[in-house]
Amino acid sequence: MTQTIEVHPVFALLSNYDLISTTKDLTAVCRRLAAHPFVTVDTEFLRETTFWPRLCVVQLASEEEAVAIDAMAEGLDLAPVFELMADER
Repeated sequence: MTQTIEVHPVFALLSNYDLISTTKDLTAVCRRLAAHPFVTVDTEFLRETTFWPRLCVVQLASEEEAVAIDAMAEGLDLAPVFELMADER
């Protein structure tokens, strides 16, 4: 017997996501995501060689878009992510 499982449409995006490594691109994606009623967030940290965890990757998604942010990219300002997370809407 075969079982059919319905999957949320955002998972179809996960194989085709954008990697964000510039503040300009990050600002644009955060503005788009701010228009949605909710945003999912996942983070990855490095702690193998440091006392304090170091943020490496932030993944954000709406029902229409999924992105991965290279938090270690040179010159990247994460302020747009912090502003998006502080938005109480």
